Amino acid sequence: GGASHKGDKKREKDHRTSLSLHQKIEIVKHKRLNPKKRLSEMSEWCRETFQMGKPPSCATLSSIVKNGDVWLREATDLGGATPQKLQKKKRRVNSAVASFEERLALWVRQTEAEN
Repeated sequence: GGASHKGDKKREKDHRTSLSLHQKIEIVKHKRLNPKKRLSEMSEWCRETFQMGKPPSCATLSSIVKNGDVWLREATDLGGATPQKLQKKKRRVNSAVASFEERLALWVRQTEAEN
């Protein structure tokens, strides 16, 4: 055993867990129902609730809780999205890109139809 290698740290970072919108909403709701719960306790709650190998960091949880209204609004904007749909929606960036691509494709079809 012994010496630590720089590659080991990189491998640790590769095991990041993406939280779905559904999970973020559950975190926000849980924190609002349990305002005195520390972030370290929230991290353990996430690990157990979402059956995660590695729980989210306190910094990640802090950001999610701080932006709670944003996550709740995003879920509302999806129009009564089911937990299954929210589960698939991993990141806001992906939905923004998808939305842009849909609008771009529509524009292309309209432009082609006019010509």
